[in-house]
Order: sequence, then C-alpha cells, then structure tokens
Amino acid sequence: MKLNPLPLAVCTALLCTLAVPAHANRVGVAAAVNPQATGTPPTLETRILVPRDDMTQNERVQTQENGRTQLLFLDGSALTVGPNSDIVLDEFVYDPDAGSGRIVLSATKGLFRLVGGKISKKTPMLIKTPSATIGIRGGIMVVRVREDGTITSKFFFGEEMFVESGGTRQVAVRPNSTIDVTELGGIPQEPQVVPDDMQLRLSLDELEADRNRDGEEPAPLVEVALAGSGMPAQGSELPPEDLAGNAPPAEDKAANGDDGSATAPPPDPAQSAQPQEGQQQIATGSVSGGISVPGPFSGRVRTDRSVDFSNPPADPTGDDQPFQNAFVKNGFLIGELDGELANGPERLPFKAGEFPIDSFDAAADGGLISGKGFVSADFDFFVYALIDQDIEQDHIAVVGGVPTPTAKFPTSGTTYYEARQDFLTGSNVLFLNDQNGGALITNPPETRGFIDWKIAGNNGQRALGLSTFFISGQGAGQTSALSGIVGEVLADGSGRPHIAGRQKASARLNSTGDPIFTFGSVSSADDALGNDFFGKNGPSLFALDSAEVSVTDVELGRGIDTLVSNQFPDPPYDPFTVVQKTTGPALGPTTNASLSGFSAGFFESIDPSGNPFQRLAFLSSDQTATVPDPTNFTIDVGAAENRVEVHINASDGFVIGSAGSVSVNLVLGDTVGASPGAPGGNSAILDDRTFQALDDPTSPQAVNGSGIIDAGLRTVDAGRDAGNFRNVLPGGVALCSCEYLRWGYWSGALSESSNTLHGVHLANWVAGKLATNAQIQGLAGGVATIYGGHVSATIRNGAPGNQNVYTAVGSMNMNYTFGGTQAGTWTIGNLDGASYSGAVSSIGGSRQVFRGTGTGAGRSVTVQGAFFQGGGVPNAAAGGTAHIAGANYEGAGAFAMQKN
Repeated sequence: MKLNPLPLAVCTALLCTLAVPAHANRVGVAAAVNPQATGTPPTLETRILVPRDDMTQNERVQTQENGRTQLLFLDGSALTVGPNSDIVLDEFVYDPDAGSGRIVLSATKGLFRLVGGKISKKTPMLIKTPSATIGIRGGIMVVRVREDGTITSKFFFGEEMFVESGGTRQVAVRPNSTIDVTELGGIPQEPQVVPDDMQLRLSLDELEADRNRDGEEPAPLVEVALAGSGMPAQGSELPPEDLAGNAPPAEDKAANGDDGSATAPPPDPAQSAQPQEGQQQIATGSVSGGISVPGPFSGRVRTDRSVDFSNPPADPTGDDQPFQNAFVKNGFLIGELDGELANGPERLPFKAGEFPIDSFDAAADGGLISGKGFVSADFDFFVYALIDQDIEQDHIAVVGGVPTPTAKFPTSGTTYYEARQDFLTGSNVLFLNDQNGGALITNPPETRGFIDWKIAGNNGQRALGLSTFFISGQGAGQTSALSGIVGEVLADGSGRPHIAGRQKASARLNSTGDPIFTFGSVSSADDALGNDFFGKNGPSLFALDSAEVSVTDVELGRGIDTLVSNQFPDPPYDPFTVVQKTTGPALGPTTNASLSGFSAGFFESIDPSGNPFQRLAFLSSDQTATVPDPTNFTIDVGAAENRVEVHINASDGFVIGSAGSVSVNLVLGDTVGASPGAPGGNSAILDDRTFQALDDPTSPQAVNGSGIIDAGLRTVDAGRDAGNFRNVLPGGVALCSCEYLRWGYWSGALSESSNTLHGVHLANWVAGKLATNAQIQGLAGGVATIYGGHVSATIRNGAPGNQNVYTAVGSMNMNYTFGGTQAGTWTIGNLDGASYSGAVSSIGGSRQVFRGTGTGAGRSVTVQGAFFQGGGVPNAAAGGTAHIAGANYEGAGAFAMQKN
C-alpha cells in the first residue's frame, strides 16, 4: 500500500491520515476539504479527509461545526457537504460507456448540495433521510436534513426534483421551487416557487469556505446555482480528474490506482478566493465582534434620486423595495435588499450602536457606498443612511428588523418615539424637503412624538402624534418651522397594525420671505410580508413615507405637496422618515375639557399666479366690538376617545372694525362626543399639556365663504418645549408655565375658491376654562391681584416691499382689582426691544372679560382678554390678545398669565 504524497506530508507534520487500499470500491475523490471533515471507509478507521483522497462505496462522511467537503464522483456528479452533517455513500454503480448507473446516499442530518452528472441524466440521484427520499435528475438541488426529521429541498434547475414521504410524492419542475417536509414521516408539501429564499442563501453560505475564521477575510458568497465547486457549467460533463484540477503526469497514474485513474491535486487557495465566471461575490470586509443573528429580518430599501433639485435625473422617482428573510452572519446583514436577483444578495456591516461606513462594496459589483448605520442593542431593528459614491444623487435608506408579533402590540399606555433626520430628502425638519428649507434650518430640536395605544369610548382611536416646532433667533435673522404628523394605528386586511395619517407643515427660512407650506398623506412603510412595525418585544421602530392608504393599508396615492410663493405649486416629493422608540417626560393626567380663548397672527396672501400681495393682521375676537368674544376660538378635549376638536373664527376685520378682506371659519381635529363610527385620525393627545390637531377634512371649512384648508395646531409647554425657543427670549423674559392655560401656535394654507392663498405661519393662541360672570363678580376687591407671564406676537416690521416678519416674545404683567373696581393696569416688557403699558377694565355686565389700550415706543396697543378658572380658583389665569400699531410696524399676539 502506498501513501499519496500529500497524506505523507501531513504525516510528517504529526497529523496522519489513513490511505484507502487501491482495490477498494472507489466512487470518486475528495476535491476540496476543510480539516473538520472525516471519512470512515468500511472496515477501516476514521480518517481526516484531505484533497485527492479516494472515496469508497459505503464510506461515512461527517463534518463538525466548521467542517465542509466536496466530493466528485466518477460520473461527474458533485456532492458538497456542509457543517454538522452526516452522510453515507451507500451505492455507486456506473457504466461509463453507457453513461448510466445509480447513486444512492443516506443522510441523517446536515446540509448538502448535489450537482447531477451523467448518471442523473438517466436515473435520479437519491438522498435517503429518516423522513423522506429526495431525488434529482439532471440538475442541482440543496437539501437540509434536520435532526427532528424535517427537511427542506430546493430545486435550482434541471429536469425534476421529487420528494417522497408518508406515501406521497411531490415533484418540482420549475426552477427555484422548494418542497418541505414539516414533521417526521409527514407528507411533503406542494412545491412553492421562492425566487429569493434568503434562508437558503444562508445555507449556500454555509456550504462555502470558512468565513472570517481566525481573522481572515471572508470567502466569497456565490450566486445560487453553481456555487463553490470551482467548476460551474462543467459538473455533468467531465470526469473528476478534470473537474478537480489538472491531472498528474502520466507516470504517476499507475501509482495512484490499479485502474489508472488519477486523484486531484489540492486547489490553489489564490484561485479559490476569486469568483468564478458567472458567480457573484459579496464585498469582503469584517466588522468588530462578528455577530451572527438568524433573524429572519425584513424591511424596506428606499433610493431617492431627486436629492439634487438643481440637476434632476432622468428618473426622479427613485426605487422603493421591500425585502424579507435577511439574516446576520459574521457581522454582516445579508439579504436580497435591492430586489435584483441577477446581482446576488447584498451585504452591510452590522453591529450594535451607530457606526460609519466608508467606501464599502455591498454587492461586489465595484460600486462603493458610504454613510452610517445604526443597530439597536438587542439587534431588533436597524437603519442605514447611505450614498452611492458612483452616483452621488442616489441616497439610499435601509430600514428593518424583526417584525413585531401581533401579541406584542400594547393595548394601553403610551410609547414615545423620535423621528430621525430624513436622510433621503436631506431635511432637518419632519417631512420638509431640503430645497424648501429642511437643510437650511440648522440644529432644530428633536422631532418627538407618541402613540397612545388605548381604545375607549364610542370613537376611541390609537392615535399617533409627531411634531417638529422651533423658533431660532430674533428679528431679521430668525428662522422657524412647525411640522406635524397626526394619524392613527389601524389594522390591515390581515389584522396587522399599520399607520395612516396626514402631514402639515409651515416654515419661514428668513424674515423677508413668505412662509412655505407642505401637506399630504402619511403611512407606515411595510416590508415584503406586510409588516409595518419592527421589534420582537414590541413596536420599537417604523418608517413613514408619503403614501395615502386605505383603512386596510392599500395604497391610493403618493407625494407631499408644497406651496411656495413665486413657485406655485412646487413639484411633489416623497420623504422617508425612520421613527424609533425613545424615552419621554412623565405623563400628566388627560381630562375632558371645554376650553375657550383667543388667537392672533397674520394672513400672508398669494394670488393664483404665486405672487404675494398683502400681509394682514387678524384676531379671533373683534377688538372694536362692545365685548371681547373668547368663543371664537374653542378647544374640546375628549380624553377617553383620544380626540381634540378645535374651532377658529378669525378675520382681519376684527382688527380694523370693518368687513375686512379675509375671514375664516376653520375646524381642526376630530368631532368630540360624536355618534359611534365617526371619522377620526386628525388629533392626538399625550396628556393635558400636549396635544396636536390637523384640519378635519370631513367638516365644512370656509375661507371668505368657501375654500380648502391645510392647517395644523400644536400646544407648547414651557417645561417640555423650552429648548424649542433658541436665542428667542430676551433678557428678563420667561415663558409662562401657566398650569391652567393652554397655549401654542397654529399654521395653515387657506385657499379661497378663487385659488388665492392666505398663509398663516405660527399664529399665536391661548385657551382655558373660561370663568363665569358670576364667579368673577363674586370676588372681593380692595387689593390688586397680580398676574405674570409672557406675550408671543407675530411682528411685521418695515415698509411694504421691504418688510421683515418674525415672532417676538416679551414679558407681560397685570395688576387687576376685582370687586367693585373691575379694572387694572398692564405692562409688556422687552417685546422686540420695546416696552408698552396701559390700563384695562371689565365691560358692562361681562365681568369675566376685559379690554384696554396703551402706548409705547411711539405705537398704540389694544389689549383684550378674559379670566380663566383652575384649581378651584375662578381667576387663576388671564389670557387674550395684544395688537400693536405704529408707523411701518404692526404686531398681533396672544398673552398667557397666571395668578402670582
């Protein structure tokens, strides 16, 4: 018995193998081997397989955790054995002249790929398992045999693959068909065509050479069908001598076997590391930690090709591709992410936390990407923001994770969420694209929001609220924005939760320009299986895009509309915002309430051609009328139903005491106390201090009698939102905490039927529970009651054609004597650099309201307001409007004060 040169060399290295006798019933050779693969020939001891070893009939082949081997049979068939596998070469009969024979293998566990040779063209190549018999004719298949008896068989191509079990036979003839046996002895399921089976791609990965072992670069992950053999397109035509490599010299043949056959030399590592012709390679690289997570992960990839608006591409729409069955192996997320099967699966670095990605080849096509990734600590979800370095206009967002099981969705309570920067549109402001200011507004506050999961009352809704609000700077250098998303969590046709809602926003990029308005529908983006939320222990992440969907999550339209003066309207765009779970402030109570109050701001009008032509101050209460009217601005809160209903009646005529040019009657939010089944989704309540509302499309709206509105309102809380006022508050000015008042801002694009637009940006409002006349009349007098707080006003400063418009905040104080006096004095301090003072008094028998005038800085001021109750105190707070008029100067604002 002679030892082959390679086994002899291994012996001298203290790792001896046993050679197979030359007269053994030889069936083929081991062409490629990992050291953790062994063979046990009949009547011989177990040996470590090495390349060029002869394989014999009835030999048992076993692999350990990192073991793999590839066997080439005499007829040109090939068997690749994956890790943790056990198979016996039961039977091999081959007549080379007739090209016929029989191959039968028995497998108890493991992963196997069979490439049929000449025998399989006439007779099926068989694998027998404890549960089934699987056969392949003239093609390629992969079989996974599990220790519990279940199997999965994938047919790539060929004449047919069949699976027999439990007295039933299923046959696959279509490429990419899969047949499963789901229990020991069970009948095989019908063939299913799964063109992008990522779990099987994981299996193919296991069949290849070691990945990231001992710090080495990963070997290539090849495209499905002819992976790893080093012999694509040859497997069924050539003998093993030629398949495995160059044959040894003629004088060596007799020494290698009585039949003159030759075994193959070991493959060249340099060659095996290169992709073969027709194969695809995922880019190499490693990630610290090298984690592996089976998943399966699903999600969505969005490519935006319309980022550079100055140089739009031929296809501005970009791509939107859901994916499923991705997995993580050795520190890489692997999956068919782009939906293009021809270029194979893609791969992205994967590790917990946020990390940079620099010049990474995700698809082994030479195209590099850069950007950053984020993976949650529990690996439940991930976000990637990437740029194609070859096509820099292509911004790519990848978002996904483990879909949230239905049982893990809350049925009560509130979850806080934070929206990440909209990478695709380059925006720092929720759903406001970069061209219209999202990228120009720097360092805005975080976009925060919530989902209230409870459903109660006749019209309870699982409400979503998200908003960005900020004012930055003072006077001519100020920028500001208010953007809100409101919707509700609904169930699709299969009972899976999804989000349907709408977005409204306004922004002012500079004080001399007109505000920008955006509006459109919003919904959660689902994966390839219809899942919208990710996180195995609860809804930790979702993505929002601009699709309008039905109650059952059927897409009806897409795109966010923009109104910009002199560019009217702007082309629609398609944002994509990732929203993830975060922490938030302690919740306060949510109570039913009927609030009344005041609002003030400016109408900024644009004609149908997009030309701005007027700015008019407005009030919700006519300051020239006999008695101030706080009922023109009302808010009803339905706590159990999670609904807010807002009514706004306002006019510039309320300033000048005539009919005016613009009068509006607006309804925002959802009807409170309506009959069961009333439409919703337009309001969201966090607690008594924080709520949002958008215009109600089911209620009649009027702009000079008729029209269409797109509007949104948001509360402001002095504690929670103090950071949203950046370098706005002058010295000595603080926002009123005002426990018994609600105050904030609203914006809207209000269109007449003539298409004239009246824009409102950050109109000021204040509301509370109005005191009654009897309550105020019953208060004792004699000593002045002191109130303190703030006033927020929209300022128009400058001559027509050279005006600056911005928001200013100043202090406001009032000393008021009740009882028989019913009068007092007030001061406004440091409002846009000026101070004002004057007097107020009640009017006739309406003791709960007051009005007065004053002066300062050469201007006149009109103040009107009301007293509001809270905590059992009838006069706990005061709120109202202040209108300032001077030469080329006007201000319209709302004040909020609490009793000291």
